[in-house]
Amino acid sequence: PDVRFSETNLVLLIGEGETFQGSFTIENRKEAPVRGLVYSSSFRIHLKESGFEGNPVVISFTYDAEGLEPGYVENGTFTVVCNGGEYELSFTAVIERPYLMTSHGKAFNLIFQAFHLLHCIFYQIYYN
Repeated sequence: PDVRFSETNLVLLIGEGETFQGSFTIENRKEAPVRGLVYSSSFRIHLKESGFEGNPVVISFTYDAEGLEPGYVENGTFTVVCNGGEYELSFTAVIERPYLMTSHGKAFNLIFQAFHLLHCIFYQIYYN
């Protein structure tokens, strides 16, 4: 098989205490199915299924960030052993403060921008 991956370096941005759900795809550029196993270097990664067969195949996983503080970073790997060879896909999990996503961006950033704007207005009024 001529094995290809949708991602080879995954970045997981995870809210503090949350569970991240992600996936990547394995495919054979030829017609034959890809068969094999996948496992992770991290005990925080939980694979929906460790064995796979098909073409293409979607590998679904979760990352459990329970108990981790914002700023925590974990570098790890997914190892894929299949009929097309053995591969390592790297991942980086970054724990962030929880935030509310709006159509204008993260709410935390909006609050900071509003505070900065008010500060500038009061500065203009006070010093002019």
